[in-house]
Amino acid sequence: MATDRQIRQAADAVSLYCGQYKKLDGGNPESRLETTHEPQSRSLDPPAALAELRRLLELRHYAPSTLSAYLGWSQRYLNFLGRNRKGPPTTADAQAFLSYLATRRKVAAATQNQAFNALLFLHRYVYCADFGDMKDTVRARRRRKLPVVLTIEEVRALFAQLRGLARIMLAVIYGGGLRLNELVQLRVKDLDFDAGTITIRAGKGDTDRVTLLPKRLHPGLQKHLERVKAKHHRDLNAGAWEAPLPNSFKRKYPNAGLERYWQFVFPSSTKALRRP
Repeated sequence: MATDRQIRQAADAVSLYCGQYKKLDGGNPESRLETTHEPQSRSLDPPAALAELRRLLELRHYAPSTLSAYLGWSQRYLNFLGRNRKGPPTTADAQAFLSYLATRRKVAAATQNQAFNALLFLHRYVYCADFGDMKDTVRARRRRKLPVVLTIEEVRALFAQLRGLARIMLAVIYGGGLRLNELVQLRVKDLDFDAGTITIRAGKGDTDRVTLLPKRLHPGLQKHLERVKAKHHRDLNAGAWEAPLPNSFKRKYPNAGLERYWQFVFPSSTKALRRP
């Protein structure tokens, strides 16, 4: 249940947004800020627009997968419009592209929705242009699909074909319910063998969560971590660079990337040379 203070903060945030980005009636007593004009749309060529899109996505700390998807869809959209086009794209342009995806490319509904979100960000924040009403856009049909679930026998047969590191990685995914990108981003500090838990940092939706670390995985995973520890020492002696740190954490703890507990559980097989 939200507190009165949280409700007031939310109301202030909405009021601030409306005051900056919406044209409000001058006599509206609810508005905290008044604007005399709407933001002016910008005319950018495709390379400049894509560069600005990347900058804004990185500034907002969007996930790498989202950044890649938005850049890809925006590139295809701008190619669809043509390089000789002048002025910012319009709502009609976005409708035409999204309808093209549904009718000509036959994309799935989830794919079209991802393209829609990319175009919405591009129009609103890069071109500062109104996205308008999209109700006339042809939408891809959403089909209900039954989930594919392996039987216990199939899971056992799958694990029987794996050895070494691949088996450990799949066991962590299966036992803890991790996504692949969550697995490769695990740090040593995220594993708690005493509690039998794995802490997922900045997962889907930029949220944290705690999941299971099955006890039967402990021996193999602990042996793997000993190998990771030895590799870390060799890399440091060879001049390898420290593990990357999230956001502004490095400014507060500049040497944390050299510590063992900040190393990746499944580090890359290639090295990054330490900067001079």
